[in-house]
Amino acid sequence: MMLARTKLEAFKIWLDNKGIAWRDGKGVTQALQVCTEGEGWGILYNVADTPYHLKVGVNVSELVAEFLAFQTQYTDLVTAAHNFTADFNNETGRTKRYYDDFVTGLTSCGEYR
Repeated sequence: MMLARTKLEAFKIWLDNKGIAWRDGKGVTQALQVCTEGEGWGILYNVADTPYHLKVGVNVSELVAEFLAFQTQYTDLVTAAHNFTADFNNETGRTKRYYDDFVTGLTSCGEYR
C-alpha cells in the first residue's frame, strides 16, 4: 500500500483528531512513525523509486486505509454540497448564504453538526 506524499500533512491532522500519536521518522528512509495499538510504532517509508508516494508499513495499513476512506467520504460530501448549492443557485440565486451555512455546519470530521 502507498500513500501520496501530498496527503501526508492531512494524514497527520487526521491522526491528531483521532488521538493517535505520531512522530517524525528516523533517518532518511522513514517519513513518519505512527503509534499502533499493541504493535508499537508503524512506519511510513521513503522509497527512492517512488518519489511521489510513501510506502506504508503493514501495521499501519489499516489506519491509512481508514484515512483514505474518510477522505473519499469527505470529498463526496463536499461535492454533494457544492452540487446542491449550484442547483439551488440556478433556481433562487441565494446560494452563497445557504452554502456558507452548510459548510460552517461541518465538523472537522466531515459530519454535519
